[in-house]
Amino acid sequence: MQQQRRVRRTGAAWREIIARQAESGRPAQVFCRDEGLSRSVFTRWRSRLTGSASRAVTRRAQSRQTAFVEVGEFSQSAGTIRLELGSGIVLTISR
Repeated sequence: MQQQRRVRRTGAAWREIIARQAESGRPAQVFCRDEGLSRSVFTRWRSRLTGSASRAVTRRAQSRQTAFVEVGEFSQSAGTIRLELGSGIVLTISR
């Protein structure tokens, strides 16, 4: 088996490669195999250049959020609603 020679690419070269993959419509795994690229290096550069790492953090944070909590009718008899939001944050609503 032949050893492949390591090729160093600039950020601009990786931007072009990432754009070609996106335009091709092929999954990254197939594109990398066809182009002779390391999938892990491609993924690392794509994350670095497109900011997908920060989007992943945002997606995880959004997945932990509750969309809506029904508390029922709020009338004078209800008095106070206390919501513990975590991290020591408490929201109290009084009529």
